[in-house]
Amino acid sequence: MQINGNQTTLIGIQNLPSTSQANSPATSKDPSWVAEIKGRYGEAENLLKTFNPSRVAEFSMQERRCLTGLAPSLARVSRTYGYAVAKSWLEIQINAVGNYAGVREKQSIDQLVQTAETMMVEYPYLKLTEWMLFFHKLKAGTYGSFYGVVDGMRIGEAMRKFIEWRRTELQRIDREKELSEIERQANERRLRWMAETYEVFKEYAAEWLLTL
Repeated sequence: MQINGNQTTLIGIQNLPSTSQANSPATSKDPSWVAEIKGRYGEAENLLKTFNPSRVAEFSMQERRCLTGLAPSLARVSRTYGYAVAKSWLEIQINAVGNYAGVREKQSIDQLVQTAETMMVEYPYLKLTEWMLFFHKLKAGTYGSFYGVVDGMRIGEAMRKFIEWRRTELQRIDREKELSEIERQANERRLRWMAETYEVFKEYAAEWLLTL
């Protein structure tokens, strides 16, 4: 993987051989979502461009969609396009944080790789949009500042806070959905009652008219 100091576009994916898993078609042995991901994003390059670090702020303007949308998890990206693609994407996102923070000391390539690998092991279930939301909050100083160096352990501490926030938000979203469903069902019952009441009224009205 190659990383430059002012990276806003994706570099490194071109180093993967064209015959690698990254651009190979889905097979019958793959889960159905592999074909769905490749159908939606095409080759690996297209997926990485879609979730480019330069779009972090754009994606993060829709927090709820980042949490509940259809973007694939990092684990599914790894299964679909290969481990190297998923790790390269995460390394580039982490490097972009260091460039943004303007710290005096950048992570070495080895530190960057180890940080990405550790995060992939700990949080493979996060969607790419959730990762981007996390990196946005990291840049915004939500979890504190970097003092002189982008430290992998500090990123890990920030991620634990993000995961707790994410859990709370998803619970809130689920409660909103439950309340919305309860309200929908109540409205349906009310409309049914009104319709049935109207039918009864029409029957009584018809009988009354016959007595005139």
